[in-house]
Amino acid sequence: MEPETPTLLAGDPARLRQVLLNLIGNAIKFTTQGSVLVKVGKKPEAAADGELLFLVTDTGMGIPKEKLDAIFQDFTQVDSSITRKFGGTGLGLAICRRLVEMMHGRIWAESEPGKGSSLFFTCTLGVQKGKIRQPEKDAEKLGGVKVLLLDPSPIYLLAHKRMLTSWGMALTCAEDRESAISELKAAVETGTPYQLLLINCYQEKADGCKITEDIRREPGLANLAVVSIGSHKKCSSHHLARGGINCTLVRPVRHRDLLETILSALGHSPLIAQPKTNETAATPDATAMPLRLLLVDDTSDNRLMIKAFLKSTGHIIDAAENGQVAVDMFKKSPYDVVLMDVQMPVMDGYTATEEIRKWEQEKGLRRTPVIALTAHAMKEDEERSMKAGCDAHVTKPVKKAVLIKAIEDAISQLRQNR
Repeated sequence: MEPETPTLLAGDPARLRQVLLNLIGNAIKFTTQGSVLVKVGKKPEAAADGELLFLVTDTGMGIPKEKLDAIFQDFTQVDSSITRKFGGTGLGLAICRRLVEMMHGRIWAESEPGKGSSLFFTCTLGVQKGKIRQPEKDAEKLGGVKVLLLDPSPIYLLAHKRMLTSWGMALTCAEDRESAISELKAAVETGTPYQLLLINCYQEKADGCKITEDIRREPGLANLAVVSIGSHKKCSSHHLARGGINCTLVRPVRHRDLLETILSALGHSPLIAQPKTNETAATPDATAMPLRLLLVDDTSDNRLMIKAFLKSTGHIIDAAENGQVAVDMFKKSPYDVVLMDVQMPVMDGYTATEEIRKWEQEKGLRRTPVIALTAHAMKEDEERSMKAGCDAHVTKPVKKAVLIKAIEDAISQLRQNR
């Protein structure tokens, strides 16, 4: 996010999120190696502060020049032969175009086959006036603080650099262990030591915790404040404590979270109050007995997130990576609820739900609630889910409270019908 980007805006967050989710989802599915970068800033030569420019760029397969305009038309894909492999990816771009136009913007693409794609869109939002952002007050404490950022990824270096410099911090970047330690030692020798080290705890060619241990052994660096940023899968609390790391963050890192963590590591007390959300208070009353759920989604991160949401419920969750696998599992074992992604390779969620309903009728089985999970939020998308045999329609990104309530409602309705 560009530093000058306004953050107190007025508009439709659900629809803006919908556009971004579609664009980012497409970029990830078509990018087998490299990166996906999302940027936002004020629209160049904008007449008002609320005119924004978003960019989603990837290093994927790319799009032929002659088909760039066609991808935003209804029911159009670059190549229909990839539908089964990528689960219909690309069909959501027509919806994106409609939503962007409703937000007084436009959407377009730039690409070169084999070199990735860049999708841009603009929108015009209202700007809230007369409000003071508490985080900006806290950020004043970081002005002039000397910080070294160690991360081998150019993408992460760029993202964090923008955050840190916007708070007035004196930033230096390093991409490997040797350059980081050399820079830290040189600063001590010149009498201008660094006060903070931000380090990627998991690196392809090095262990961030081991690097921190090495730094701690250097004269003059034992008391350096260290904040680790990385993946929850790689940075266990044991390793972080052993490495002498003061605080940790899990990506993706938000501005507020990074600011609070840095203030804590440096011994400041952040003034930011943690917001209360309805999600944390959600408890499954109607489904007090543990249920057996079939979770169907082709993306492992989505499956992991939903399992985390439902961990406290005690439900037993089986997972399937596409509709065909889900149908096969459903025929072999009974389930109380099916959570069905609608866009998947091999067999999509609509077809899988129709197959499940057909199987239930053939075997004389009671109807199992099927909850559609989809990035498509238009009324006609919900109608399509219902027509395929789904009982509920939950839009992505899925929220914990919404998901739990959908499961409760589905089970309650099922019990009433029985």
